[in-house]
Amino acid sequence: MLCFLAATFENTAVKHLKSAVLGFYDADELNAAKRLLLHEVNNVKKDIHLPHIPDRREGESRAVRIVDDIFIVYTELLMTHLDEDLKLTPLPK
Repeated sequence: MLCFLAATFENTAVKHLKSAVLGFYDADELNAAKRLLLHEVNNVKKDIHLPHIPDRREGESRAVRIVDDIFIVYTELLMTHLDEDLKLTPLPK
């Protein structure tokens, strides 16, 4: 999921990306990707403070909320902070 996101993020509208991700991956795969992304972001840059992003999501719209969490991290954090320091390369894909 992270590979797909990294390859298509700059050239595709967020709405379309979210729809594609939700249509292809199940909630467990999305949750694993989210955990890996958060873990690696914390390893790359310790002084960035993420907004609170819950580890677990439950309920009917679990997958939608997980994808929203991933996009919050990816758009607000990675593209603004880590890209400035050229630290996107070591993140998992």
